Amino acid sequence: MGVFNLKDVPPEMAQWYNVPAGVYVGGVFPEGPAAKGGIAPGDFITAVEGQKVWSYAQIMRFLNRKGPGQPVKLEVIRPPRFEPLNFEITLAELPDI
Repeated sequence: MGVFNLKDVPPEMAQWYNVPAGVYVGGVFPEGPAAKGGIAPGDFITAVEGQKVWSYAQIMRFLNRKGPGQPVKLEVIRPPRFEPLNFEITLAELPDI
C-alpha cells in the first residue's frame, strides 16, 4: 500500500484524545500506491471497502484478499477538517529491497 509508521487508534483511545478511530498514517512512500491515490501523512484510515477499521491487522485482512493491480477503496479522515474523504488506490507489487 505504500504507508509506514501506522498506529492503531481504537474507539476508546480516539475518544480520549479527541481524534478519529481508525489507523493513523505516520508516513507515505512518495511513489507508492497510497501517495498516488491521495493518502497523506497524518491521515486516519477509518474504513476499507466500506468496513470500519481501527487496526493495522484489520486493514491487512482486506489487503490480503486483493492482489497487485486491484483497486481498494479507503475512507480517510484528514485533520484539521475531520470530514470523511474517499480514495481509491491501486495495489502494487512489493519492491525488491
